[in-house]
Amino acid sequence: ESELFATRAPLNPNLNPALIASGDTDSTEFLPKGSIVWEFAPDYSLGFTAARGFRSGGVFINQVSQEASSFDAEETWTYEVAFRSTVFDGRATVNANVFYTDWKDQQVELQLVPGDFQSTITANAGESQLYGFELETRAQLSDSISGFASVGYVDTEFEEFETPDFNLSGFPFPESPNWTLAAGGDYQHPAGYFIGADGKYVDEYLARDIQNAPADTVGDYFVANLRAGRRNDQYTITVFADNVFDEEYFVYQDVIDDFDCCATVGAPRVVGVSVDAEF
Repeated sequence: ESELFATRAPLNPNLNPALIASGDTDSTEFLPKGSIVWEFAPDYSLGFTAARGFRSGGVFINQVSQEASSFDAEETWTYEVAFRSTVFDGRATVNANVFYTDWKDQQVELQLVPGDFQSTITANAGESQLYGFELETRAQLSDSISGFASVGYVDTEFEEFETPDFNLSGFPFPESPNWTLAAGGDYQHPAGYFIGADGKYVDEYLARDIQNAPADTVGDYFVANLRAGRRNDQYTITVFADNVFDEEYFVYQDVIDDFDCCATVGAPRVVGVSVDAEF
């Protein structure tokens, strides 16, 4: 059971200071969740989970029009199949998940005026869905070498999302790349010296301001990291290089009338030394 009361004064000091948006809701929700796991071999299992999710609605003020509006609650049904395994006499694990989510009245933030954050509203997408999979493996390849690798895929879609200002039916969710891949490894010398590396690839995706799509597409990128050092029972000294290839990429991008408006860039190359000690 949830109750909500929201009060918000305008952020823009030039707007009517007496304008207040308020609302309340009182609902009792049944949120079932069930799981079943089948251990079909000593180190192998298969599980299935079904769960309902819920998030209450709310109210907001459109800072441009000075109008108070509300948005509905959203609910989801998620189904997931999970595979878990331990192989090579316990030296490696292989895990996989396949999932599907059916979304009703998804709450989505939109900008009525592209690039103007004060025009942000919250709207409900009537019907939407996502599905995909994750696959991950971790292994202790020898007494000194360990590694991991993972791949994830998700397909998202607003099946029904039409407002008086936009028709976004058929578009994917903003800031939701289809593919993500990661891998890395570490070498640990018996004397305490170590070296390691990892990298991550992120597929291109639509920017947050989805109503400008498909122009606002954030490009894919790959970031690699290196580290080396020495550790013992008292201290660990690490020399590291994050984004070692100095990849230039955006994590947010906005385009207005075919011109770049604003963007958030990813972290640049950072080289440093860290020391952890116990006294």
